[in-house]
Amino acid sequence: MSGAQSGRSSAVGFAIESAFRSAPLTNLSGNVYNAGIAATNPMRFIGVEPGGGYPTKPTKDVASTEQDGDFEVHRITLTGKLYDGKDSWKLDPENAYYPLLGILGRDVESTVTSGVYDHVMYAKFPHYMPSFTQEESFGDATNGQLSTGVCFNEITLNHTAILMMEANYYAHRQVPNRYPAAGGVDTDYDFTSTAGLLPSQLGGDHTKQVKINLSPNYVDVAQTNCGNGPLVFANMFNGNAAGFSSAFVTLNDNPITADFLPGFSVKMTRDIERNMVGGSGYDASVPVAGGFSVSGKMDIIFRDNQVIQGTLANCKFGINMLFRGAQIGSTGYYYEYELYLPHVKFMDADRTRADKTMTVGGNFQAKKDPVLGYSCQIRLRNAFTHAALAGQYPQDGAGLGGWLSTA
Repeated sequence: MSGAQSGRSSAVGFAIESAFRSAPLTNLSGNVYNAGIAATNPMRFIGVEPGGGYPTKPTKDVASTEQDGDFEVHRITLTGKLYDGKDSWKLDPENAYYPLLGILGRDVESTVTSGVYDHVMYAKFPHYMPSFTQEESFGDATNGQLSTGVCFNEITLNHTAILMMEANYYAHRQVPNRYPAAGGVDTDYDFTSTAGLLPSQLGGDHTKQVKINLSPNYVDVAQTNCGNGPLVFANMFNGNAAGFSSAFVTLNDNPITADFLPGFSVKMTRDIERNMVGGSGYDASVPVAGGFSVSGKMDIIFRDNQVIQGTLANCKFGINMLFRGAQIGSTGYYYEYELYLPHVKFMDADRTRADKTMTVGGNFQAKKDPVLGYSCQIRLRNAFTHAALAGQYPQDGAGLGGWLSTA
């Protein structure tokens, strides 16, 4: 087979859109563009694990009865296209920024020192959700995929031996694909290392051409000299939330002794509906976002019966932990990821009576803390400032398609 892609890692990049489903573009020369604008809508690339991306799943209706004079069922009618994708990668405080902003909707930034920034991110009413333009570069970057109107609907943080992140997302326009061009003529559009027309459905004007970015701006944090990567489970510290200076878990706001086993997960889900509307063609139209929830599962090395008792009494647990990675340049500060769940209720607390390590824990649901106003807070410390990002709301203006930079 000519041009096989085996053995080559794929890259995925995201840029916040100034307008839903319209790709931000940088002119290269003439009518040729790349996706993303460094000054206002930076495209940030992630090296992703194999097995992700968008499966090609158009909606096709098959007739149940004969319609054209034959005894076989022949009518197979294209009625819609939905683009549901997912990717996973090794989490660090740089490459997690866009996906977390995409589902949590706000980033309250502060400057730690020159070139070092803290980003406090959480979902709180009113909810926000920016849309992204996504570029996928397959293998040797000869072929790829360009999607617009991408919204994150689920993020899973897996605290394994190496921190992993999985993101589920929806796109609303995509090439390679077929769209009506000028005059309503169905036209095939591709996305490769050779410039090709960008359809008007993705922000084109029938003259602009796009191609794969052959010099992508990767944001994965480099490994340290020891080869441990930026964030491994062993580098876990007490978090900064009140009451957690000596413990990772509190029960009714009182610290309890608890050691976590690698493997616990936290899932953030936003309910999104995509509906076909008149004139939207085969693609879904504007998405509508509903409820937001945080859940997960964890196992704690068995100490006593406190977790079981607290679960049976429907008590409030709190969870706060910090992961510290490589130093940011020579600043004396480090890349950090901090998770804070202020109000957790365990749905079960199964204790395993094993002949080796005994554990207690199970599935939990995080609920909005009535004082803080959120169910999950993430803090990232990195070298990225949000000052240049598109789509900010200067004040509360609830809705889908933007993000908030204040509390």
